[in-house]
Amino acid sequence: MELYVYPPIGQGLSWHGVIDQFGSLRWRRKYTEPGEFELHLPASKENVALLRPGARLQRLDCREQGEIAGIKLEGEEMSVTGRMLSARLDQHIQPLFACSCSAVEAMRKAVAAGGVKALVDPSVGGGGAEETVQLQARFKSDLQIVSALAKAYNLGFYLEVLGDGALQLAIYQGTVRTLEQTENAQVIFSDLYDNLLAPVYTYSATGYKNVALVAGEEAENGERMVVEVDRSGGGDRRMLYVDAGGLRREERTEEEYRALLRQEGLQKLAESQVAENFDSSILPTAPFVYGEDWALGDVVSVYDSRWGIRLDARVTEIEEVFEGGVHQVIPVLGTPLPETLQL
Repeated sequence: MELYVYPPIGQGLSWHGVIDQFGSLRWRRKYTEPGEFELHLPASKENVALLRPGARLQRLDCREQGEIAGIKLEGEEMSVTGRMLSARLDQHIQPLFACSCSAVEAMRKAVAAGGVKALVDPSVGGGGAEETVQLQARFKSDLQIVSALAKAYNLGFYLEVLGDGALQLAIYQGTVRTLEQTENAQVIFSDLYDNLLAPVYTYSATGYKNVALVAGEEAENGERMVVEVDRSGGGDRRMLYVDAGGLRREERTEEEYRALLRQEGLQKLAESQVAENFDSSILPTAPFVYGEDWALGDVVSVYDSRWGIRLDARVTEIEEVFEGGVHQVIPVLGTPLPETLQL
């Protein structure tokens, strides 16, 4: 594994060196938000001079770059940490962002305000991504807006540097490769195929909600428009209150404002889903080769015969570990548990 080292954004485009000798590398990518990395290597003068704050790391097999944010020197060892380049979208905050367009167009407009281009991959289609949505956000970063839309409409994204130095947001959508479909090549991870190693199955409905009551801004008479967004499918209703008083009606018609409140409810429900996933090491080779047969964002089938549990799940995260000549692939299949409790 080789890591090409590029200068910080705005300080040149040519790579400055290559890291091919290191103790370990953890490279974690995420579908709907920035990932991170951690690199351990000898603290030589060459490495210390090369791996400076803001420098970018890139693998030849991955278009997504990592940006150095942390450096630690201790004796003969050096550790470097950072996040994927898309984390830079968190640096620009919009006092007011409003649009009435598709989800992908909203993502495009959100990053354009910070001077970033956007390219929508041909893979994007279905899932409501092209439907018109009403959206209004105040004092949110470009990353918060893009990530919220990505989670609500099952879209992935990453940031890349173009040949002229401009930043471009790539928006894409994973391929469905489950056993129940025949349009694409099927992918299954199972102990029966010996490619599901030490799986951990997790199910949590602690924060699950399927009905949102969204209250808009307060009128002069003290009343507030309330919109109900019901995703219960006629089953057990688990309600969530959403205070959307910050969404101004302004010159919108009643229908337009209801659509805006509904979109807010849909986004909050997207953040309140059942967390169900398989966390497991997976062989990166046959019968299903990572990067060739399946990738981040794809929907695959996973089955453990001991428990009799099968899950058709999206690959929402992939952590690759390179250490001691061994390459380990650890995906999260399904909805991951939140890393912090949202109250």
